[in-house]
Amino acid sequence: MQVVKPHMVQRAEEERSQVSARELAQVLEQSGEAVIVKDLNAVVTYWNREAASLYGFSAEEAIGQPLRKLHAADLSEADYSRLLVRVLAGRPTASTTERRKKSGEIIRVALKTTPLLDEQGNLVGEITNARDVTAMYQKEVALSRAKDAADAALRANEMITGELRAAQSELMTNARQAGMAEIANNVLHNVGNVLNSVNVSVGVIGNRLRESKSQGLANVVRLMNEHAADIGDFLTRDAKGQRVLGYLDKLAMALATERRSLVGELELLAKSVDHIKEIVATQQSYAGAASIVEPVRIGELVQDAVRMTSASMERHQVSVITHVASVPTLLMDKHLMLQILINLISNAKQAMHGVPDRLHQITLRVDEPGAADKHSAGERSLRIRVEDNGEGIDAANLPKLFQHGFTTRKNGHGFGLHSCALAAQGMGGTLSADSEGRGAGAGFTLQVPMRIAPVS
Repeated sequence: MQVVKPHMVQRAEEERSQVSARELAQVLEQSGEAVIVKDLNAVVTYWNREAASLYGFSAEEAIGQPLRKLHAADLSEADYSRLLVRVLAGRPTASTTERRKKSGEIIRVALKTTPLLDEQGNLVGEITNARDVTAMYQKEVALSRAKDAADAALRANEMITGELRAAQSELMTNARQAGMAEIANNVLHNVGNVLNSVNVSVGVIGNRLRESKSQGLANVVRLMNEHAADIGDFLTRDAKGQRVLGYLDKLAMALATERRSLVGELELLAKSVDHIKEIVATQQSYAGAASIVEPVRIGELVQDAVRMTSASMERHQVSVITHVASVPTLLMDKHLMLQILINLISNAKQAMHGVPDRLHQITLRVDEPGAADKHSAGERSLRIRVEDNGEGIDAANLPKLFQHGFTTRKNGHGFGLHSCALAAQGMGGTLSADSEGRGAGAGFTLQVPMRIAPVS
């Protein structure tokens, strides 16, 4: 028997239903997120105020339209087919993707979808909650770049620290060779002054890296991962979440400031290391240590000179090309010869500072003059030539290059080439220079007698 409800009861139920519908609509309109309802064909059946604000389409424009004609208009056929399959599957999903607004602007949105069921539990559509996360995404990208820059600064600091340790080790070796010579004491005093500046820079860099604000980024990411399922509510309603975006903005500015500060300190540190190298080179020239003759393989000696100057060459973008002929093992003062080579290579590098319009290149050649002539007579000699494609030398300056105190560089001391010429004379050889003039590069030729080491 069919039970007929009294008219007043039925009317009351209808009124309650209408009130519930109005309350639900009010909740959806005030949810703070875009809410979109679509049927099984991905046709929009509901579009709240936040959805209109987010995508630029009014409810009148959106309702009754396939989703593809709105913000997903640029989806490919394959992507749209996958969207329909997902709707029909009735599975909840969460993702972050890009969407196009009515104005054509591309924004990044966080999407969360849930299946829509009727009173009998049948799947009738899908509900999508959407939230604009473009600003957060841009901040994350900026923070990632700032972190990469900080990591690069740390690697550069480690490289310069290694150069500093090598320079200190070289200084100690030369100081021991100099013994109690007055010049060594003076140079060590000067190096000590520069090391104070170096230690300050290293300390500042170390402190700033240890106190870096980048550690806060990991905490924010961890906090957001913990609330991945309810990120919208967390960022808009939770007390901690509401502070996340402001904190990310401040963190990005702090990391940018840290990066500028670290780059400045690294530049000061690099200048100090170069200054130490100049002082060490001068100390080598005037140490006054006794000459020690030993068997030397010239190819290995050239490789050592190139390796010891490689960091400076890379920093100034200078390539070094070597051509070393086969010569026997020779008896010579290894450290004196190395000092000459390093000085000549460094001078060649400095000669290219004034010519930024070309690739900077140094060519180092080692051979034996007359080796190709089997009938050549006389004492055999070793020739080492260092050529550059730098600013060249005026003809008037060529005769004065090796005079004590003469220099063409603004901050030069005029000791390097003079000490090299004296060292060459001490080995019974000569050091000469040639150039076709300004802008044509220059060449320096060292020629010393060959004293062949006995075969053991």
